[in-house]
Amino acid sequence: MAVKSQLFLVVLLAAGCAAVLSGSPWGCTSAENAGEQEDMDAEAQGKALQEKDEWHAAVECFTKAVALNPQFVEAYRHRGTLYLKMAQFDAAVSDYIEASKLETSPEESQRVRKFGAAAYYARAIAHRREGNYDKARADAEESQRLGGDDPGLSVLRQFPGP
Repeated sequence: MAVKSQLFLVVLLAAGCAAVLSGSPWGCTSAENAGEQEDMDAEAQGKALQEKDEWHAAVECFTKAVALNPQFVEAYRHRGTLYLKMAQFDAAVSDYIEASKLETSPEESQRVRKFGAAAYYARAIAHRREGNYDKARADAEESQRLGGDDPGLSVLRQFPGP
């Protein structure tokens, strides 16, 4: 019985070392081991890391999923959400735009557009704070076009600038 327990611990330790040695400091396995399910595995790892608030590590996993499968809508959407949380608004907008281009289901497409609207709105606020009033106005208009309904949009759209 003790031998089986020791063997199990050795296997478990080896698996943990393999994840660390795979080239990623964040725990997302490397692309060298790419297989059929690698993009799905990377997305699952990203989701798990996102739930632990390990956003940078999760972004790395979603980036890997997108690199393995450039048509992976959910990976773009998840990564865009993280970029939004990390105040990387340009990256968030870019991911939501890509996700909305790839989404084929009308219901899901509408949901992705709502996320995109939120990203544009957040970026509009950031532009406004930086004094980039024209960019703030343009992003507010795009947010509204995508279905954003935040009351602050009308204020941002009408802001006269300096």
